[in-house]
Amino acid sequence: MASVTSAERSRALVFVVMWVVQGLSLVGSVLVEFSLGVYVFQRTGSATQFALIEVCIVVPMIVFMPFAGAFADRYSRRLLMIVANLGGATTIAVVAGLLAAGALQVWMVYPVTLLVSMCNVLLIPAYGASTPALVPKRWLSRANGFTTFVQNVATVAAPPLAAVLLAAIHLEGVVLIDLATFLVAAAVLVPLTIPQPRAEGEPATPNLLREATDGLSYIVPRRGLLSLLLFFTVVNVTAGFVQALFTPMALTFATVSQLSVTVAVMSSGLIVGAVLMMVWGGPKRRVNGVLAAGLVLGLAVVVIGARPSLPAMAVGGMALTIAATVANVCNATLWYSRVPQALLGRVLGSMQTIAFLAIPVTVLVVGPLADHVFVPLLRPGGALAGSVGLVLGVGPGRGMGMLLVLGGLLSVGNAVAGWFNRPLRALDDEPAEHAPAEPAASPA
Repeated sequence: MASVTSAERSRALVFVVMWVVQGLSLVGSVLVEFSLGVYVFQRTGSATQFALIEVCIVVPMIVFMPFAGAFADRYSRRLLMIVANLGGATTIAVVAGLLAAGALQVWMVYPVTLLVSMCNVLLIPAYGASTPALVPKRWLSRANGFTTFVQNVATVAAPPLAAVLLAAIHLEGVVLIDLATFLVAAAVLVPLTIPQPRAEGEPATPNLLREATDGLSYIVPRRGLLSLLLFFTVVNVTAGFVQALFTPMALTFATVSQLSVTVAVMSSGLIVGAVLMMVWGGPKRRVNGVLAAGLVLGLAVVVIGARPSLPAMAVGGMALTIAATVANVCNATLWYSRVPQALLGRVLGSMQTIAFLAIPVTVLVVGPLADHVFVPLLRPGGALAGSVGLVLGVGPGRGMGMLLVLGGLLSVGNAVAGWFNRPLRALDDEPAEHAPAEPAASPA
């Protein structure tokens, strides 16, 4: 086992500090996101206006992420994270002021959410690209496990915590908590030293439009990385099937309270998977972890859709979230260890844009497809009632179940194809194009 040098220990400590403060800030942001959604729905009763909040969160991630990646490679990543936190703090401070004056209106929630999301977009590539500059390669999977743990805790715990806080300290108190987390994160980042690699031959004058496409230009000719990106695009399509259909299908045969228990069991897999990767770190060959997790994920979705059974949906959902977490951690480690640090922000920006895009596009397509095609096919007397219906059942929700099964089989086929994709399978064997945490990088 390699010994730990004092420089490695010092940089790892910087990562831990960065991880803690950004984790707290993320939890605060999810608290406010949930609370503002409640605020909008209570005042409008409109599911459409509620859903617009999610649109305001996702659109900046799709449109601006490549540009944020270019910023992360050209400018100080530490400074970008500080600016992102201060931008979030300023926006939330305005909300706090509006609440204090009794002047907050529903329409104001959308530009606020848009601005906070843009601050998060600025932060994500800077944070991600800083990780391999601070953590030695042999610790990258565990570091990614820690990052995923915080993200998953925020996803699982923040909404119920927000519900409790809204009852106790109201929206004003939740907003002040988020404001405090932004300010603490910015203040703690100020004295930290985060290496800032520079690409050789980088032009002095920025050309952000060109630099925003540099990430994709780097990925496309490298068949292994391109295959990995396409593999995860298909995985995200399957995730879109689940996001669109899990709740509607369950509500065709279960109550809301029964569904909430099922979703809680499913969500627990996010925590289990993150803890597993924090302790284990994943397989030595990361591609094997990605492909095996993709296979399990697909089979889990098949189990979810196969029968109208809450226990099956809960077990399948938990297997799905554990597998997704393992796949995501192994995936991040592969990107961090295969891409030069000076290009990592741009590459992550391009990769994450495609990843974010796949899910909402799939959700928009799958909903109408279920309503107008598959649900009628598996109604009593429907075109497939006497064939597929003998296996999956006939009646309410069975068309959605069939779509979920097809989405799961898509992921299974994707994993099988991956095993026969030589450039993808060889990705672990390629020489790394960067050296994590080397002192040659200039501090920022």
